[in-house]
Amino acid sequence: MRSPTDMLASAAAEHGSSIGVVDRDTTTSWSELHDAVDDVAGRLTRLGVGPGSVAALLLPNSVTFVVAFFAAARCGAVVLPLNSGFRPGEVVAHLRQAGASHVLVDVGRDVAELDDGVQVCQLDGLRLVSPAVGRDVCGTVATSDADALLQFSSGSTGASKQVVRTNAALVAEADALHRTAATQPDDVILCVVPLFHAHGLGNGLLAAVRAGARLVVLDGFARNATVELLRREQVTLFPAVPLVFETLAASRRLDGSVASSVRLAFSAGAPLSRAAAEGFAARTRVGVRQLYGCTEAGAVTLNVAGAFPETAESVGPPLHGNVVKVLDDEGKPVAAGHEGEVAISGPSLFRGYRTPTGVDRTAFRDELYLTGDVGRIEGDALWLGGRRTVFVNVAGNKVDPAEVERVIAAVPGVVEVVVVGVPGPGGERVKAAVVAGGVDRSTVLEACRASLAEYKVPRIVEFVDEIPRNPMGKVLRKYLVDT
Repeated sequence: MRSPTDMLASAAAEHGSSIGVVDRDTTTSWSELHDAVDDVAGRLTRLGVGPGSVAALLLPNSVTFVVAFFAAARCGAVVLPLNSGFRPGEVVAHLRQAGASHVLVDVGRDVAELDDGVQVCQLDGLRLVSPAVGRDVCGTVATSDADALLQFSSGSTGASKQVVRTNAALVAEADALHRTAATQPDDVILCVVPLFHAHGLGNGLLAAVRAGARLVVLDGFARNATVELLRREQVTLFPAVPLVFETLAASRRLDGSVASSVRLAFSAGAPLSRAAAEGFAARTRVGVRQLYGCTEAGAVTLNVAGAFPETAESVGPPLHGNVVKVLDDEGKPVAAGHEGEVAISGPSLFRGYRTPTGVDRTAFRDELYLTGDVGRIEGDALWLGGRRTVFVNVAGNKVDPAEVERVIAAVPGVVEVVVVGVPGPGGERVKAAVVAGGVDRSTVLEACRASLAEYKVPRIVEFVDEIPRNPMGKVLRKYLVDT
């Protein structure tokens, strides 16, 4: 198969009458989805969507998102899924940066502030309702090497960058997960992760289409609604993020009977603690596995076979076709069990960051993409250890934020802490953002000085109401640096 639209055509041909997507209380078969995609694609073609254009999606998790994604792809456009919770100013900024020509939204969305030289297309369920146009024949034939998906990197450690991946890369990612997770048409995948995110798109939507499995979507994680869907839909695959598993583990409504059909639950987007994995398993008898991925490559590794809970914190071996290496500062592989920077290659990897002047490949060393993540390889499995790029450079001394965070987190009354580097004389200064009650600055500093070298002690301690996070629960360190 050359493209995700080929995967959809295959699912419709082989499993046409089977349910493809469950959205709230509505169900849509694969044949109905395929027909709706063809209809909307024909109308988008009339509106000028085609090869070379960028079509943005501003839609929640819904069957409408699925139709819009594949319809724009069917036209040959580069699809740009945006956070449906963005404010108008944020939407306009992303549309401008990406050079989008069209934006697809729900019919009920206020679009007054979005019309900034971009054609707004409104959908109602499976139909394009505005502008009211006829349907042209969409004659675009997908090619493997055509650009297909544009996403912005999460920006958790710096400015967001434009990541473009090809049709071939998306198909390769779906194929690799299909092989490793052994997905089948009778699988039911529950996706509470945003479809605009690489995790939800790749491990939810594309995984379901590749297998012809049923995709159950929920617009935003809600504990009780998720528990009900796990029970009602007899979910077999449950990709989520640490916050979801931690919240469910604390729910009295969740027990083994609710998740009795789940054969694989896996977490991505941020590290899942062993305690959280064991807490979920204690209630459900389902051990949560970990997947490692990134916007630049989609899913990279998945731990499906390691002993649980002993390997609960491992992200497992590479998915089919992927190569994972751990390198030292000179770009040479480190010995097994030693930490270094995680570097990856494989058919699902992007070509480089999109810039106004071309493709930026400065993050590559030969054909390996340097992720900025720290990890080690034990046996054939990868274990993560943090981010290289968040180390704080204090006058040439490298400070690991995680080390400082552990010390401050142990102070009675501290609920949460994140440590970042901010500009200072000779490099950076250590700053701690602390969520706490009944704790003052002197107590925090006293604890740090008792356990850490002086250069590691925060020069700035800021008490905050909450730590900023993106929709996946990943800490947005750049906002702590900017304050």
